[in-house]
Amino acid sequence: MQREKASLFVANTSVDKSYLISENLSSSFLLSSEISSDQFVKIAESMKKK
Repeated sequence: MQREKASLFVANTSVDKSYLISENLSSSFLLSSEISSDQFVKIAESMKKK
């Protein structure tokens, strides 16, 4: 998801999930996680299209 625009919805509590949504002309992603938002963004930024 490098260089793609995305929306991040951060959990309000540690037991809630955060969500990241991204789309472009060829694909879309919905990721959910209970990890910290900083870690979540790092993982999303490291994703590459093959």
